[in-house]
Amino acid sequence: MAKIMLCRTTHLVEINGDHTDINDDFIWKIENLIGRDFCFEDILFKLISSNPEVLDTLSDNIGKCSNCGGWTTDSESIYPVGDVSNGAYVNGQLFCDECLPDGHHLKF
Repeated sequence: MAKIMLCRTTHLVEINGDHTDINDDFIWKIENLIGRDFCFEDILFKLISSNPEVLDTLSDNIGKCSNCGGWTTDSESIYPVGDVSNGAYVNGQLFCDECLPDGHHLKF
C-alpha cells in the first residue's frame, strides 16, 4: 500500500520586464510551468492545488532585504505576508531573518 505525504511549498515568482498586465492567462502559464506532475524513482509528485496571489510591493508588506536582496516581510507589522521569509525593519531598513543584526528576536 502506498504511503501519502502532503508537502506544501511556496514559489515566489519575480516578474521582470514588460509584464504590466498580469491577467488570468499569464497566471495560468506560470502555474503550468511550476505545477507539472513528475516522477522521481518510484515517487510521483502531483500538484493538488494552487492559490496564486499577485503582491504589490507598495501596498503589501513585502520587500527585498537591504543586505542580501532576498524577499521578506516585516513580521513585526500587523499584516505580515504568509509563506514569505520573516524579517523586520531596523533603523528604517528591511532585513530578512538571516540578515537581521545579532540579538534581534527574529534573527535566524
